[in-house]
Amino acid sequence: MTTARAAQIARWRNRLAIAAIVIPCGLLLLFERQARRLEALTDHGVSIRAQVTRVSRNGTTHYAYRYDGRPFTWSVKRKQAPYKVGERFDAVVLPEDPSLSRPVSVSALVAPEITRNRTISRFAVAIAFAFFAGLALLLHRDVRRLGAGIVDGPLDPAAYRRRLIGSFGVLLVPMGLITAWHGREALRGGGSIVPVILAGVLCVAIVAGTLFYAGREGPSQARLRVAKLMAWLAPIAIGAAVLRLLMALFGS
Repeated sequence: MTTARAAQIARWRNRLAIAAIVIPCGLLLLFERQARRLEALTDHGVSIRAQVTRVSRNGTTHYAYRYDGRPFTWSVKRKQAPYKVGERFDAVVLPEDPSLSRPVSVSALVAPEITRNRTISRFAVAIAFAFFAGLALLLHRDVRRLGAGIVDGPLDPAAYRRRLIGSFGVLLVPMGLITAWHGREALRGGGSIVPVILAGVLCVAIVAGTLFYAGREGPSQARLRVAKLMAWLAPIAIGAAVLRLLMALFGS
């Protein structure tokens, strides 16, 4: 039983170790690609005429334009293109990638956007690496302990509950920081902070529900329950995070 458990933990350790390299590298490539596209836009962007097609309630201006006979659409924050629906304005487009454009009125803000993009990329890469590498190290410790024949004895239920509450408290810190960052960005963009608060509350509820589900039947069943959850929750979470990143980088 101990050998099988050590093998299972070792498999998860290896997966997390790979994720600690692959995911940060992927994030770095995505951020750097966007930064280089923006640099190219400022270097040899072509002037075009665009037309506002829609204004969203969340403070976003959607517009359409044509380049080389093909139609394209883009969107920016409302304060960067404060035009009415149907109004035409000057914009610049990247010739080798016409799907990327910016209003001429904010062309001077592209350089700070590049700097901000690369600053965020460093934080994102560091956080992703620390998260996955930390989990891998914890599992590696468990593998070594099991290999040495060290098996944890029964954990007192009260102590186990305190451990769960402590883990929840630790998780609240990064969730709070992320929510605060998104809230600040929403306010700076002239959008509503309500969706950010609702998303933060939902994240807290999901984490609290997960911990409750994992520890409901005590420490003896916690690992099994966590393994069942991770079998489908981890791919969904990673997919959602990647999708959100792509939308943030290339959808606005």
